Parts: sequence; structure tokens; C-alpha cells
Amino acid sequence: MPSTTRSKKNKATENEVEVSENKKTLSRKRDHIGSIPKRVNILFFVIFVLFMILIVKLYNMQVLNQSFYADKLSGVGSNVTITTGAPRGNIYDATGKALASTVPVEAVEFTRGQNATASEMRNVADQLSTMISSSSSTTTLTTRDKKDYYLADSTNLAKINSSLATKEKQDSSGNNLSGSEIYQVQLSKVKDTDLNFNAQQTFAAQLFKKMNGTATFHTTIIAIGDITAEQQAAIAEREGDLQGISVSTSWDRSYANNSLSTLVGTVSSQQAGLPAEDEAAYLKKRLST
Repeated sequence: MPSTTRSKKNKATENEVEVSENKKTLSRKRDHIGSIPKRVNILFFVIFVLFMILIVKLYNMQVLNQSFYADKLSGVGSNVTITTGAPRGNIYDATGKALASTVPVEAVEFTRGQNATASEMRNVADQLSTMISSSSSTTTLTTRDKKDYYLADSTNLAKINSSLATKEKQDSSGNNLSGSEIYQVQLSKVKDTDLNFNAQQTFAAQLFKKMNGTATFHTTIIAIGDITAEQQAAIAEREGDLQGISVSTSWDRSYANNSLSTLVGTVSSQQAGLPAEDEAAYLKKRLST
């Protein structure tokens, strides 16, 4: 009997221990299950905060500082715009003889990079002017064009700038002039004797004028026509030094010399562009569309 009693007591004790362990296990499971909603809530809260930060940033960029970021975007630029003239189709008479036809010609193009400086473009123009014939460019130069070319040389610019008195760099109130205003003063200091260019410098100034007038990330034809295969090869070999320069194919128009020429008419070349007398009419049509 005593042995049986002890056995029952031991079993009862074991049952109590097992029940206690089960209760502890259930309690831990309940605590774990109960912590899941808390973690989910914390996660949702973090996501909500991130979205609010994003909304505030977008509001700041698109509403409060829209003009600032628009100017910054336009200054950076992301696309290269290449504008070329479209060649016209050929015109034939009843016998199949060409009255007007398009003739491909070689051309030198310049693509202006974002950080291209006047000094760098002048250096490229100076090199290019010794590599191709001056007959490939018919650009006319004004006195301002020559002064721009002259000041594009860093040595010339430094000489002119050192000759400016302090008061010439300030307005009537004693405030410093802006960069563009100082440049106008520098232009006025260039003498006529500084603009006595030789033939090669004049050709380089013509090339520089077209390069300097090219908008950032745009491509312009700066020379066309009389460009030999040897000259094209020389340009390709020095492509690393001639930043933005490339050789491409343009077009010209050829007309038969007969009685029908006046009926066929002519078109402006790609280099000449739109006739000046028609500019106002075409601009008016563009504004009305």
C-alpha cells in the first residue's frame, strides 16, 4: 500500500509538472501571437512615414521650388538634338532625264557639349581651319564676331581684363558688374588692330562663329562641300583633340540647264538655310498654327 500511494503521488506530481509546462508553452505562444500585430503596426507606421517624406519632397520640388529644378534640368540637358535638312526628291522629264536632283556632299558637324568653353571651341576651330579648305565655309563675319573670336583666346582675354580699371568693373552704385556686363566692357576694349586676321585666322573665326552659336547638346553643320577623303581621314585620326567634331553626309541640289529650269525652280541649300526675305512670313505661319 505505501508503495502504491507513492506511485500515485509521483504520477500526480508528474501530471502537475506536465500541466504547468503546457501552460507555460501556451502562454509563450499567446505572447508570440500577440506580438505579431504590434510588428505589423510598426511596419505600417514606418511605411506611412516614408510615404509622407516622399510626398513632402515631391511637393517641395514640383510646387515650392518648381522654377529652380526646371532651370537646373534645362541646364543639365539629357538629349542630343541633331537638326539636319531633309533632301528633296528628284524631278524628271517625260524622257526620264533629271531636271532637278539631290547630290550628296561631305560635311563637318559640331556637337556642343555641356561644358564646352569658348577657349576650347576656338582651339578646335584653329586646328580644323588647317585641316580643311576655307571654301567649305561661306559664313560672313561681323566686327562682333571677330571680337568674340579674339577674346576666346585665354591670353587675349587676360590681357584685356588686366587693362580694366576697378571702376570699369562696377556700376554707378559701386556694385560689381555681372559676367555678361563685364564681357561687354571687354568687347569695347578690343582694338581694330587686334582684328587684323590672316586668311587662316579668318576661316577659323568663321568656324568658331558657327560653333559658338550652337546650343548645348545640339549639332550644327559648320563646313560643307570641299572636303576630301584625306581631310576626312585626318579629322577621324584627331577625333580626340577635336571635341564635338565629326564628318557626315549632307546634300546639295543640282539642276539641268534647259528651258524647263525656270518652271522647276530652285530651293535654298542646307547651308544657306531659309531666305531672309521669307523669314517673317514663315514665322507668322508658325505662330498661327
